[in-house]
Amino acid sequence: MALLLALAAAFSPAPPLAAADPLTTPTPICCTPNATVRAIALSGTTAFIGGDFTRLGTPTGGFGLLDAAATLRPGSPAVIGAVHSVVSDGAGGWFLGGTFTSVGGLPRQNLAHVLSGGGVDPAWAPSTDGDVGTLATLGTTVYAGGGFSLVNGSAPRASLALLNASTGAVLAAAPGVLRADGSQASVSSIVTVPGQAAGAPAVYVGGTFAKTADGQPRNNLAAFDSDGATTSFDPNMSSRVLALAVSGPGLYVGGGFTTVNGGTPRTALAELNRTTGAATGWNPVLAGYGGGPLVAALQLDGTTLYAGGSFGSVDGAGNVRIALAAFDTTTGTLTPWRADARLNIDPGSGFVDTLAVGGGTVYAGGFFDRVGTALTTPRTGFAGFSAATGAVTGWDPGSSSGSYGGLVRGAALGFDGATAVVGGDFGSTGGIPRNHLAAVDLISGRPTAYDPNVDDRVSALQLSGSTLYAGGRFGMVNGSTPRTFLAALDATSGTATAFAPVVARAVGPIALVGGQVVAAPEVFAASLTATSFDALTGAPGGFSQSVDGQIDALAAVGNTVYVAGSFSKIGGAVTRNNLAAFTVVPGTAGTLASFDPNVDGRVRALAVGGTTLFLGGQFTHVNGIVPRTNAAAFDVITGAVTPWNPDPDNSTLALAALGPAVYLGGFFSFVNGAPRSQF
Repeated sequence: MALLLALAAAFSPAPPLAAADPLTTPTPICCTPNATVRAIALSGTTAFIGGDFTRLGTPTGGFGLLDAAATLRPGSPAVIGAVHSVVSDGAGGWFLGGTFTSVGGLPRQNLAHVLSGGGVDPAWAPSTDGDVGTLATLGTTVYAGGGFSLVNGSAPRASLALLNASTGAVLAAAPGVLRADGSQASVSSIVTVPGQAAGAPAVYVGGTFAKTADGQPRNNLAAFDSDGATTSFDPNMSSRVLALAVSGPGLYVGGGFTTVNGGTPRTALAELNRTTGAATGWNPVLAGYGGGPLVAALQLDGTTLYAGGSFGSVDGAGNVRIALAAFDTTTGTLTPWRADARLNIDPGSGFVDTLAVGGGTVYAGGFFDRVGTALTTPRTGFAGFSAATGAVTGWDPGSSSGSYGGLVRGAALGFDGATAVVGGDFGSTGGIPRNHLAAVDLISGRPTAYDPNVDDRVSALQLSGSTLYAGGRFGMVNGSTPRTFLAALDATSGTATAFAPVVARAVGPIALVGGQVVAAPEVFAASLTATSFDALTGAPGGFSQSVDGQIDALAAVGNTVYVAGSFSKIGGAVTRNNLAAFTVVPGTAGTLASFDPNVDGRVRALAVGGTTLFLGGQFTHVNGIVPRTNAAAFDVITGAVTPWNPDPDNSTLALAALGPAVYLGGFFSFVNGAPRSQF
C-alpha cells in the first residue's frame, strides 16, 4: 500500500526553546493539504512542500460550504467532529447531523442549524446521545434518524426524533424503531412526502431494525403518518435499508437486502408501491464488486434515478457500473450513463454512500480515491460527474481525513443550486488548487501565490539560494514545460530554470553537494545507485554509489552526502546498516566515509540543522545499543549521537530543520507524550 502521510497542517514560527528541552517541543500547526506531503524545504518564513496533494486548505472539520469551483465559501463554519447528514432548510441554510461537539465555535451535540450566511443558528440546539446519520424535513418538522436513545438530554427516542424546525424542541410524537429484542436499532435513511392525509404514509424510514417503537413488526423499512403513527405499510425487507427516494406512486429502496415482501427476489435495489409496500415489476440485477452488492445512495433528477453503493455491474457482466449507475424511471432500463468510483489502494473495495444532483452535475461522496470509466482520475471522497455523459468534471473539494489513511468515511452531500455542502469524517475541504508543489507562509500559516503546477508526485525538495530543486514522478512543470523526474525552479516565481538532466527513473531523494545534485531512484530494488548532475546544466556529475536495498533519503553537509534507507552493504562489500556517508569529489565516483551509526531499522528521512544530522524512520536503536525510537540525531563533526530524543510513537517519514525547530511528519499520534497527529 502506498504511503498515505496526511500532513494535517501548515506551519507556524517555532517558539523559543526551553534550555532543558532543545529542539523537541512540538509547535502549533494550522493549514491542511488534501493528500500526502512527501517533502519539505524551509527558507526564512516560507515552507515549500511537495507530494501527492492538489489542494491546500484550512482545517474545517467534517463540513464545508463550497462554491461552484469546490472552494470553501467564506463564512463556512468549522466543525469539531464529522457531519454525516445534511438537509436544506429551504432558506439557503442547512440542518446538520452527525457525530460532533461544536459547530462554528458553538457547542452542538450531533445536531445543528447553519444559516444561509454560514452562521450557526443560536436558537436551534437540540442534542442526541448518538450519531445522527440521516435528516429530512416535512413542513415545520425536522426528522432525525441514526443510532441514539435520548434527545435533548432526557427525552427517550428510539433512533428517530421529530424536532421543531425553529426552536429545536423535541415534539411529543415519538415514532421509532427497535431490534427484535427491544435494543437500540439504527436508522439510515428518511424520506418524506408532503400533503398526505392523516393515517397515510408520509415519512418512510429505512435502516436495520425488526419492529417499531409501538411494537409492530417491521423489518428494516417502515412508514409513519404526519402525526408519527405507524401505518400499515410493511414491505418486509430481508436486510438493511440504506437509501430511499420517492417518485410518484413509487418508493425506490436501496440497501443490502435480497428479498422484499417476505420472499420476492430483489437484490440491493427495488421499487415498491409506496401505499401498499408491494414490489413493482422493476427488478434490476446488481452484481458485487469485491463484495456486496449494496446500494447506499439514491437520487432522483427528473426521470433519472442515480444509484450509488458497492457493485460492479447491472443487468449482466457486460454492463460494467462500478459503484454508480443511472436508470430511466419511465422505462425502468439502465441508461448508458457511466461514472465509476473505487478505492485504488484496494481495487476490490470502495463505495459511494451519498449523492446530490444539480446544475447538470451529479455529485458523489464516499470511500473512494479514483473515479471515471478508466478509474484513473484522483478524487478523494467527493467527485462531480456530468449528468449527461458521466464524464468527470473539475469539481474536486480535495477533502482529506485524519483517519482512514486520508480517505473519507460517512460522507454527506447537499446542493441548493448555488452551494454544494459536503460532510464526513475529514479534517479539511475546499482548499485552493496547488498541484504537487506549494509554498506556505510560516507566519500566517496560509499558502502563498507560489504555484509551479507540477503534473505528478513531488517526492523530494532541496533549496539552494533562489533555486528550488524537485525530484519525483512528474513529466511537466509550469503546466507545459517538460522536465522528467528532476527539475529546478525559481523559488520566487516557480518558473523552471535551464537545468534539464536526463533521468531514466522516477527520483526519490535528492541532495545538493559540491555544485552537484545527487539523486537516487524512487523504486525499491536489490541494488540502487545514487548518481549526480551538474547543478546548473544538469550534465552528469560523476558521483555513483550503490547500496543493496532502498535509498529513502539524502542529506549534505559540506562535501559529504549522507545516504539513508533500508540496506546493509555499500558496493556489495562494506557493511553499513541503513545510514552511510560519502565524500563527494567533482568528477569522481565519491568515497565511503568512516561514519557508521549502525541504525537497527529503516531510516526514512534526514535533515541537517547546523552541525546536527537528524534522522527519522522505523527504528529503536542507533550505534547498535543506544535507545532511540523513530527519531535521532548525530553530531556531524564527531559522529556521536546527541541527546535529542522526541520519541514519536510511530514512524517518522519527513523531517525539516529551521533555526531552533525541527518539523516531523509521519504516522505518529504522540511526540514526547503530547498529542500530535502526523505532523
